[in-house]
Amino acid sequence: MAQLDPADCELADLIEVLAQPVAAPAHAADVVHGVPIYDATALRGLVEHDAALIRAELADVLADGAGVLVITEGYERAVVDRATNVFDRIIAAERSAGGVSGDHFGEPGANDRVWNSIEKLAVADPS
Repeated sequence: MAQLDPADCELADLIEVLAQPVAAPAHAADVVHGVPIYDATALRGLVEHDAALIRAELADVLADGAGVLVITEGYERAVVDRATNVFDRIIAAERSAGGVSGDHFGEPGANDRVWNSIEKLAVADPS
């Protein structure tokens, strides 16, 4: 595996690469600031017809294209809203029990963080 040497890195080279326009991949819904945007609903339909083609396109975007991509609507909004409501209840319960914990980005009480969140979500709402 090749190692990067900081002496070989030139800011001008990076700026030149970033200035190049990014062509929209065949199945991307859009390209915003050089980042291909895919719609998950459309991708699901395409995967049913030709999964190998879609996998190849996404791999090409990551390996030889923009190096990054966005997939919107990856989860149904109802599922995200339901999980958010459960987390809101967990946070409220932890606060009422006197549990004030901070996170890495602020003083205790400035932000809410549910430690061990996946297990707590599963216990609070297994379905």
